[in-house]
Amino acid sequence: MNKLYKRFFTIITALILGLGNLLAQGTRDDYTNSYLTIECLASVGSIKLNIPAELTPAEMTSVSYSTDEGATWTTYQINSTSQTIQVDFQLGEKVYFKGLGKQCCTGFDANGYCPSLRFSGTGRYKVSGNIMSLLYGDDFASQTECPEGSTFTFAELFVGNSLLNSAEDLVLPAMTLTPYCYYGLFYQCKHLTKAPQLPATTLDTDSYNYMFGNCTALKVAPDLSATTMGHLSCANMFEGCRALIEAPELPATTMGVSCYICMFKGCRSLVAAPALPATTLAYECYKHMFEGCVSMTEAPELPATTMSEFGYSFMFDGCTSLTEAPALPATTLAASCYESMFINCQNLVSAPQLPATTLALSCYDYMFGNCSSLTEAPALPATVLAELCYACMFFECSSLRSAPELPATTLAPECYTFMFYHCTALTEAPELPATTMVFKCYKGMFDGCTSLTRTPVLTAPVLAFECYAGMFELCSNLQEVTCLATDISATDCVKWWLEGVASSGNFYKAPEMEDWLLNSDSGIPEGWTVANYNGVEEQQDQVVVYPNPVADQLHITGEDIQSVKVFDMQGRLVHSVECGHADQVEVDFQDLTKGIYIVSILSEGKVVNQQVVF
Repeated sequence: MNKLYKRFFTIITALILGLGNLLAQGTRDDYTNSYLTIECLASVGSIKLNIPAELTPAEMTSVSYSTDEGATWTTYQINSTSQTIQVDFQLGEKVYFKGLGKQCCTGFDANGYCPSLRFSGTGRYKVSGNIMSLLYGDDFASQTECPEGSTFTFAELFVGNSLLNSAEDLVLPAMTLTPYCYYGLFYQCKHLTKAPQLPATTLDTDSYNYMFGNCTALKVAPDLSATTMGHLSCANMFEGCRALIEAPELPATTMGVSCYICMFKGCRSLVAAPALPATTLAYECYKHMFEGCVSMTEAPELPATTMSEFGYSFMFDGCTSLTEAPALPATTLAASCYESMFINCQNLVSAPQLPATTLALSCYDYMFGNCSSLTEAPALPATVLAELCYACMFFECSSLRSAPELPATTLAPECYTFMFYHCTALTEAPELPATTMVFKCYKGMFDGCTSLTRTPVLTAPVLAFECYAGMFELCSNLQEVTCLATDISATDCVKWWLEGVASSGNFYKAPEMEDWLLNSDSGIPEGWTVANYNGVEEQQDQVVVYPNPVADQLHITGEDIQSVKVFDMQGRLVHSVECGHADQVEVDFQDLTKGIYIVSILSEGKVVNQQVVF
């Protein structure tokens, strides 16, 4: 009997719950048949509807309101004058609205102002019912399309309503949207906690632009069913929604220009990003999309193989919780497609592979700028470069320990400019095989790389305008430079390029280059030794330095050793020995402090540098 009772109770419970769900669904459906309704949630309050003078009868004929569930109506004719409807109400009381026309807003004027029907009020309130009653009068319930020829259909209707708490039961039935249809509809409704459903599948220009911008209390975004996007259709849609923790699915695979630009910008509570299935991008489609999403720990997969200009630029700017980047499979890039994509992602520890061999203008510009936890750079296989393609790519990546190979022999203007700016952990510069210079190609490339002690061999014989300008500026431990240029007549080609390096060091030049001038156009620091380059590596094989680490004395063997100088890691000369023309020299380290030193050996007229530990 007890089992039968339990089973009966279970069945009854299920029926009650099912009936409750059906009733709830019926209640939601009933709102389709309800006039646009404002309900008071405070003990007392008021609601205002402002009609701007700019709104003409061609855009809207009349607006009516009722306080008795539509039994009687008070009507205002649109006559190109400012009018205000104000109704005072109490807790639980409702005001109903209807109208006739094609749109509630005139569009932007010359000053960027958007004159529109606009609700405001005092006391907390909610909005429900079918928004179509504002345009179709009593014949609204069956309408699923905006009136023909409308633009800015419901733009900024509730903009700035800080006392609006809920729009959950507001019905927005249109399946195909018009340009600016819901532009700024709830912009800066700072206490809005519940949003309406958005069933539209086809969007147009700016359809949802700024729709929920700065709705700082909104935690959950409504579902987005749209599969066809328009220009700027979802731009800034949730920008500044700092409480938003859940983003909607974004099923669209056909993008519109700037369709998701700034969509979640400043959503600092958003933890996870929605899937982004598109394989072909549109201009600026994801630009700034998640900028400032400081809680987001995982980026979505990005399967696109057809790039667009600015497609991913600034996409994750300031996502400081992001530690891993998604795969980027594209092999042919577009202008600025990855520009600043991960800039200021200070906890990003690994970079994705970058298989592209066809580059474009600024394609990697600032891509990992200020990614201060990034320790390893991805391979960069491209051999033909584009203007500004690697500019500032690893700007202030202070943990980057090694640079990728740079195999390109054909350069482009500013292609490497400031590429490794202030990469203070970088200890070795990559080889630079190009022999033909172009406008600013290496400008500031290693500026502030304080751990570099030597440069790669710079083989170009003829320099170009600012091609080496600032290249090694503030590399305070740089003590060896090899430059085989024979023509430095181009304007500012070596301007400031060795400003702020170690106070002493060795400069290797082409033997036929006899007009290098210290402390003038050459930029070679005072106190440096200038010697001919005849293959330093060959000379190093002929000089033997041991033991390393040093015990008390360092032994050096070679041919025709003329002098030995010992520098600390700040570039200061701490010990020197004049050797005449010896084949073997002993250097006493007993008076030096423990540490790392650079030993500079002048042998057979050439200088060899060796790093030793004492």
